Amino acid sequence: MHEPDILFLDEPTSGVDPLTRREFWLHINSMVEKGVTVMVTTHFMDEAAACRRVVVMDDGKILLDAPPKEVFSHVSLLKQVGLDVPQATEIIHELRRSGINLPDDIITDEECVEALSSLLASSGKGGGWA
Repeated sequence: MHEPDILFLDEPTSGVDPLTRREFWLHINSMVEKGVTVMVTTHFMDEAAACRRVVVMDDGKILLDAPPKEVFSHVSLLKQVGLDVPQATEIIHELRRSGINLPDDIITDEECVEALSSLLASSGKGGGWA
């Protein structure tokens, strides 16, 4: 591939197996590190969460335009327009709705595990499972 200043990709990993999908994103990220601006449309929320900026559009209008942590903190709005959120975000959102005090900006599995571990440790229940 040539070395463009800007690269537009429309759902580039749709229908791709997981290994190829991961390799594809490694290549995209290496291009970004070299200064290429990459704009990607995707329905995979884990891909969107790994980007520097996410723009959510509905019916031709921009609803959200911010870093992923901010965008995915609007779970109800995203669901209203038919979008999913990363699985970790969904878990934390449901726990927050149940009254459990957790941060609203969790988007990765690692952040989810860390938040739940901290919660269990602070409640004195981190020593084992009942």
